[in-house]
Amino acid sequence: MSYRRFVPQQPYALRLKGRTSAFARIAGAQLDDLLDLLVEDAAGDRDYFIDTATLNYLERQGADTELLKVLIRQVGTSSGIEIEWVRIEEEGGE
Repeated sequence: MSYRRFVPQQPYALRLKGRTSAFARIAGAQLDDLLDLLVEDAAGDRDYFIDTATLNYLERQGADTELLKVLIRQVGTSSGIEIEWVRIEEEGGE
C-alpha cells in the first residue's frame, strides 16, 4: 500500500551516489512514486542501484515517464548506476 512520505510539491534532487551535482530535479510526488517501486535495504535508505532490468520493471509498473527518461539517459549503456536523492536545500554545490 502506498503512502506519502514527502510533500508533493517539495523539490528533490537525484544525483549519482557520492556526487554533489544533481542530474534531475523532481517533485515529492514523483519521488514517492519511485520509492514505492524500489526496494530499500534499510529504513532511511536514500540510495538505489538502477540498471536496465530496474528500468524495465519501472516502466512495466507505470513509473513517471519523464523520470524514466532521465534515468534511462543516466544508465545509458553502463551495467548500472547508484543514485541517491536529497532535498534541494541539502544538495551541495548547487
